[in-house]
Amino acid sequence: MANIMIIEDNISHYRFFSSILMTEHSVFPSDESEFKKFRSLLSKMYSNGNSTSVKKKAIAAITDIISNVLPDLYIMDYQLLEGEDACNGLSFTRDFIRASHILFVTGIDSNKTINKINSYTKDQQGNNIMESILKEETLDDEFAEEIRMLVKKLLKTKFSDDRPLDVSNL
Repeated sequence: MANIMIIEDNISHYRFFSSILMTEHSVFPSDESEFKKFRSLLSKMYSNGNSTSVKKKAIAAITDIISNVLPDLYIMDYQLLEGEDACNGLSFTRDFIRASHILFVTGIDSNKTINKINSYTKDQQGNNIMESILKEETLDDEFAEEIRMLVKKLLKTKFSDDRPLDVSNL
């Protein structure tokens, strides 16, 4: 059973991903309480108004969670907190994740955002090391099946990601 970590800011989207994946995988956050705590840590980490000490505590907590969960795959929303440009899936990936499978999802249908995600999902040789998908307006059975297939594909794929961790915003 694979460990899947859902990095999402919308509780409805978290519920959708969790419900379609938890029958075959171990999912974190495992409930809405954990979801809210993790979302709070994201806010503390990436909000401009927070002090360095608040951000350092959030970094330690997020790092501990990842170390305990040991995700085999991340389902990563691109825009993690509305109105906070710095808090996005690419920043989180750059700051916290190494050598793991990531499925980026976004509801932002903009070429600029899609190109940004797609350029990040390739290694230096241009090979796909991650996947991305545009989040459907309606989270229906067809979209759920697409997610299941991408998850299965990513969990079978081997790759290395040697891009450096970068918590440069402190």
